[in-house]
Amino acid sequence: MENNDISKGKIIVNVRAVPVHRYNRFGMCQSEGAYSSPVSVSLPDIVLGLSASLAPNPANDNTVLSWTLPVAASVSVELCNSLQQVVATPINAQAFSAGANTLPLSVGMLSNGTYSVRITAISASQTVFRAVLPLIILR
Repeated sequence: MENNDISKGKIIVNVRAVPVHRYNRFGMCQSEGAYSSPVSVSLPDIVLGLSASLAPNPANDNTVLSWTLPVAASVSVELCNSLQQVVATPINAQAFSAGANTLPLSVGMLSNGTYSVRITAISASQTVFRAVLPLIILR
């Protein structure tokens, strides 16, 4: 049996059939279900968490977004208001290497309030990594 490798969008699972109890007219159980063989499941739309942080937060004019990627990926960052409308896209589908990465964010154009920073990274194997961080702008 293969090892599970979620980073490649593959996982092997053992599926157990739901026991099917067949009863005769006297209430005696006559048969049950059994285990199936291993099944390979493709997970192209799997979404995994991403380790990320913002500092300082609350921010005034600038903050630094930091995240760690387990594999090289194409990264997009969006700043969203409280209605989840995108108000800025600092980077869109930019390639980043595996490991620790940082991005300075200029937030001086945003008014005071609470925002969300959405980070989406898509690896070459189409695995999606995502994080959403709260950002408070306070002047």
